[in-house]
Amino acid sequence: MSTPLVCALLGLPAGWFAGVLVDRVPDARPLLRPPPGLPRDALHVAIVLVTSGLWALAGWRFAGAPVGELAVVVVLFTSLVALSVIDVQVLRLPDRIVAPTYLVLLVLIIGTSLATREPERIRYAVIGGLTWGLMLGVGWLVGMGFGDVKAGGVMGMVLGWMAGDGTQALQLVLWALLLATLVACAYGIVAKGVQLVRHRRGRLWFAFGPFLAIGCIALVLWSPSLEPLPLG
Repeated sequence: MSTPLVCALLGLPAGWFAGVLVDRVPDARPLLRPPPGLPRDALHVAIVLVTSGLWALAGWRFAGAPVGELAVVVVLFTSLVALSVIDVQVLRLPDRIVAPTYLVLLVLIIGTSLATREPERIRYAVIGGLTWGLMLGVGWLVGMGFGDVKAGGVMGMVLGWMAGDGTQALQLVLWALLLATLVACAYGIVAKGVQLVRHRRGRLWFAFGPFLAIGCIALVLWSPSLEPLPLG
């Protein structure tokens, strides 16, 4: 079977687990006790399908790449799906998902970099993570949630790791943040317009995490090695 098809099939149980995270993490419930059943409602089916689709795209884009590189991407994508849904529901990105994602990705990034004899990529991952975290840290000072900052560090770490050097790591992060901001602004304009049409007043609040995820996923799929990405 082709790599995308295998990844799509493996993404089905990953999507099921993402749905478990969505159900149980915000309420601090045990993840697997008692074992949850198969997804039945529209939200959980959508989570499974989206996760499976992202795994398939990762398999297509990284066909022929080291297994560790593909593993980094699918772990990130699964986490981002769960985090995005939770952020929309409760406007926060739980440490209970972010922290384990950091740990798993660090192990995969370091292990894969050493196995492929590219230890310099670990440095690029640090540059990407710090850049994204610092950029969002500025946003936190003016009202952004700190969960976005912590989750952003995960995304920046993976994007930096995909780069060919430190400069490209910075560029990838900046492109992802720009895309996330543009999509969020477009959504905000539409949502505000709907609010005005309905004669509702007050400040418009919406989750920014899903837009960060969109920017990150788009850049991961677009430029896994930054060649021949025209970043200037």
